[in-house]
Order: sequence, then structure tokens, then C-alpha cells
Amino acid sequence: MAARHALPPRAPPVRPHLKILPVKALYADVSNRVMHALSDFSPLVEVYSIDEAWLNLTHVEQERLRDYGHMIRAAVMQRVGIPVSIGIASTKTLNKIATEIVKKYPEYQGVLVLAFASEQESHYECQVIWQATRAS
Repeated sequence: MAARHALPPRAPPVRPHLKILPVKALYADVSNRVMHALSDFSPLVEVYSIDEAWLNLTHVEQERLRDYGHMIRAAVMQRVGIPVSIGIASTKTLNKIATEIVKKYPEYQGVLVLAFASEQESHYECQVIWQATRAS
């Protein structure tokens, strides 16, 4: 009977399809995949940071903005596997406020549109934020 050779106690198991990335590289990879998914929804994606981007949504009618936001959110979840928070408004400052509200109140289901009656002809931008967090 042939002798079996054991792996050293600290050696990771051999997994031919497993690629281990440092956390920073993994975060950058996920960011690139999110940004690529976002590019399908806007001709202009402005990457603000590794986990934030602005999208120009002037091509979307005001009454469709919420549904469009949910489409973006679903596409990122399907293609990248992470949830995103989406704030839609006519200015970047309002986008930031909407995104912060969305993160705190689950009843918005990840998307909040801040639209005002006086902004009938305004153009809209969308901020998308994703964050790696611990599951509770």
C-alpha cells in the first residue's frame, strides 16, 4: 500500500477554480464590474470614487425615473451580486441626500427620487453607491 502524503497543516486546500485576491484588489474588481454594469444605463457615467458613481439620466422621462432606478439596481444585483443604493435628483447634492436616506430606510427598496413640481424640465442625475458591509 502506498504511503499518503498529507499537506502541511497551514497549506490552503487546492481548488483549481478559486482565485484569492487581496481585499483591495477584490474591492477594485467589484467596483469595475459595477461601473461596467452602470454604463449600460447612461451614456455618461462619472466615477466619483471606488464605490460611488454619477449617471446622467436626461434620456429618462421624469415619471419613469423610479422604475429606471430599480432596473439599474436589479441589473447590478444580477450581474455583480451586490446591492446598491440609488438616489435620483436634479443636483449632485440632492443625489447624496437621497442616497443617504435610501440606506437608512428599507421601505424605499434602494431607490429614492427627489423630484419637485417646479422641476418639470430639469435634467436628472443618479448617484449609485455600493458598499461592502458585514451581513448581520
